Amino acid sequence: MARKKKEALSVKKEVLEHISFSATVSSPDGQTTKIDLAQSNGKYIGEFIVNIVGEYSVKIAADSKTFKREKVLQFKAVEPPPQKVEKKSPCKEG
Repeated sequence: MARKKKEALSVKKEVLEHISFSATVSSPDGQTTKIDLAQSNGKYIGEFIVNIVGEYSVKIAADSKTFKREKVLQFKAVEPPPQKVEKKSPCKEG
């Protein structure tokens, strides 16, 4: 049984090599940013820095010669909680 699982994984890897993956992020202000996703250790990764608070939409696309699939995800960016400022005691010399 373990042998079948290994064969299935090798087929998937061969198929994945012919597919390009990307993400398009839509910001609350209407701007869109396309991110090419790179394969790393069997995962597809990309980076996007959230600059403003609000609702975002991310369209993930898988594209090949024979098909195209898309999935839309949404998330809300909120302001981080205020940082606690440590009060330092005055230095005494002497």
